[in-house]
Amino acid sequence: MFSKIQPMLREARATYALRKQYKRFIGIRAGDKFEYLQAPEALWATKSHAFWVLLPLMLHKTRPREIAELGSGRSIIYLSEYAAKHQQRLISIDDDPKWVAAGNLVCRFGGLPGDFIKHVPSSKTEQQEFYDLEGLAEHIEQPDFLFLDGPVHRKLDAAGMAFVCRMAAQAEVIIIDDVHRRVVFEQIAPLMAASGCEHRFFNEYDVSPKFRNALVILANNRTRPLIAQAMDFIEFPLTADYSEQNCAE
Repeated sequence: MFSKIQPMLREARATYALRKQYKRFIGIRAGDKFEYLQAPEALWATKSHAFWVLLPLMLHKTRPREIAELGSGRSIIYLSEYAAKHQQRLISIDDDPKWVAAGNLVCRFGGLPGDFIKHVPSSKTEQQEFYDLEGLAEHIEQPDFLFLDGPVHRKLDAAGMAFVCRMAAQAEVIIIDDVHRRVVFEQIAPLMAASGCEHRFFNEYDVSPKFRNALVILANNRTRPLIAQAMDFIEFPLTADYSEQNCAE
């Protein structure tokens, strides 16, 4: 009896193993064939629902002409839709080829161009953990809407900070995620000075019940009232008097 079951068990195990492998890939039709893209192995925890309501509203109110994002993710859905519908320039950068492929795939599923997201590798030294500066310079010019959301544990040395400040010189809105990390919080003041975005809006959100994150939105004199109006309309939760003392890391 057992000898008859053994082949069935082997076939079942083989089928399970094959399906498990398939789950790591995403298939998309390319002409008469299918392209198979390897999917990210894990999903990052996302920001609050209130933030995803606010982001497209900020885009609608401030009407940026050039958007740059470092660290691609769910935000690409909103950024790419705005850029495509309003025919404005968007470049999103990520150091993980899997996320680049997955993000461009999402754009294509939404009927939007799938070439907004570019791969730029990152490197880590004792002083810096950031994207390759030459790679960034190749794609990013002078955005007026800047979203800094990667690499996750980004750290900048003097040259890296100077590069990002030059990149932010024309920005009227800057979103900086992960400011609960002290090394990221310390980047706020130089970016404010470089861009003239002297108004700050802090927001804390729960990644999990045991992990609280924070982001800041910087605005200049033109965009501040527009963003404040959007925040008031959706009752966006703000954290008053957030400082380096609040940094958990």
